[in-house]
Amino acid sequence: MIKASRCLHRVAGLACLWLLLCGLSGCGKTPTASASDAVGCVWKVTHPNSRGALWICGSIHVLRSQDWPLAPAYDEAYRQSTQLTFELPAGAAEGPGMAQSLQRLGFVAADQPLLQKRLSPGVWQQLQQWCQRRGQDIEGYARMRPWLVALMVANGEYAALGAKAALGVEQHFEQRAKADGKPMEGLESVEFQLGLFTELSKAEEEELLAQSLSEAASAAEQFSDMLRFWKSGDLKGLHALIHREAQEHPKLFDRLIVQRNRRWATQLMEPLMQGKTTMVLVGAGHMGGEPDGLLALLRAGGCQMQALRVPSPKFGVATP
Repeated sequence: MIKASRCLHRVAGLACLWLLLCGLSGCGKTPTASASDAVGCVWKVTHPNSRGALWICGSIHVLRSQDWPLAPAYDEAYRQSTQLTFELPAGAAEGPGMAQSLQRLGFVAADQPLLQKRLSPGVWQQLQQWCQRRGQDIEGYARMRPWLVALMVANGEYAALGAKAALGVEQHFEQRAKADGKPMEGLESVEFQLGLFTELSKAEEEELLAQSLSEAASAAEQFSDMLRFWKSGDLKGLHALIHREAQEHPKLFDRLIVQRNRRWATQLMEPLMQGKTTMVLVGAGHMGGEPDGLLALLRAGGCQMQALRVPSPKFGVATP
């Protein structure tokens, strides 16, 4: 049995991870931007009635060692900010609350049917084949809900590429802020993020798992596309990748992206209008798009913004 505690780091930031990593359709093989090309997804947001600023920084939740260094704009945003805001509170994915929530929401009780009985024969066969290919014991997933299995499959594919949360953008800046004594807070709780998936119907859960399994073979291409757009600061490209999935899963897209963006825009206006300077790290897929992208919503609230470009790569954020 795969214990909940062993899954924690792989489902941190899971709501964005599904749409940014698992849910993207492949667009063909494309090279990622080199360190010298990287400008990143960093925007400075201000308001005419405040001296504060939001440094909105698009994040990728899992990265590989070769994806570093970050674009220099991230370092500049950090140095300019007195506090940091993440999707989840710092360290939330490692605490006991995560394990308890994951066990309660992501697993079925002992008297409930095992996963094989809750899936169609075709999807169960797909999962068996994936487990054989990845050397996984399928019994470890027996009491997981299909949505959690879908996320585990997606994360397993990116882990096979060497991408992991320990090399992600959030982890780097959490450690740095802790060392520097900068305050940190989260926009959401672990309970809330996991709860985004518990409202799915049985059919939607199985569809999520089936898509995750069918797209596992193209994970490397998907990751390459995502990194290329992220490193070059191409929010339109990122949004286009995600929007294709919105057409297939409009309810899930609304729940995971649109509704959260609206809440975040309201939450972030508070420190901005209080005159604080805040580095905000959220999944890069949340930033672009009209009218419900995070930047568009802040602009509609009277904010002004500009992309931050720091051209010299020698000042880039070093490899963690």
